[in-house]
Amino acid sequence: MPRQPLQQRSRIKQEKILKTAKQLFAQKNYFIVSTNEIAKIAGVSIGTLYSYFKDKKAILLTLLNEYNQTFDSVFGHLNTDAALALFENDTHQWLQNLVNMLSKLEDQQFHSQIEMLSYTIPEVQQTVVQQKQKVQELTRQCILAYSKQNVHLDDEDIDNLSIILFDFISSLVDEIIYGDNSIEQKQQLQNTGITCLELIIKQTLILHPNKEGGF
Repeated sequence: MPRQPLQQRSRIKQEKILKTAKQLFAQKNYFIVSTNEIAKIAGVSIGTLYSYFKDKKAILLTLLNEYNQTFDSVFGHLNTDAALALFENDTHQWLQNLVNMLSKLEDQQFHSQIEMLSYTIPEVQQTVVQQKQKVQELTRQCILAYSKQNVHLDDEDIDNLSIILFDFISSLVDEIIYGDNSIEQKQQLQNTGITCLELIIKQTLILHPNKEGGF
């Protein structure tokens, strides 16, 4: 764990190091960026850098932790009683909220670096897997809450639907952010994707036989 500075001036230096490292990792490549380069561009001595971080990997893991915390804010916002009620009453808007939040959180260059590093650095892979699990679990909780009140789905049905929705949402967000589309095309893509997601959910949940065997 990096040393946590107490004084404001020290916190500013640490944040400058992190900001510089994030930019360099995204613009160049994590493996060819050195701590000396980070320190030089951040305007601090190499000794100051090492007083906060053990090595370059420690800087990366701190950035990963911050990156992960931004996603936690989305999950915290959407995993509430009000959000679950919205999922039931206005599924389209719930999906719109989720896609918008995930799209706004993505740092395109840094995300690409994380995706690449997830194949070579176990801690990065673990973070990527945790994010995936969080989105899947959030989706699962919404489906589960709806299922208990309206339909009967067994655990396998809920798990399968959660996986399908997660993969669809992830692909939609990636295409919106990274696809070579105009702003208008991105909006149309988002609207069409959310409509398709809503149809999948309604087909599975609303048209699924209820607990009494009716429809």
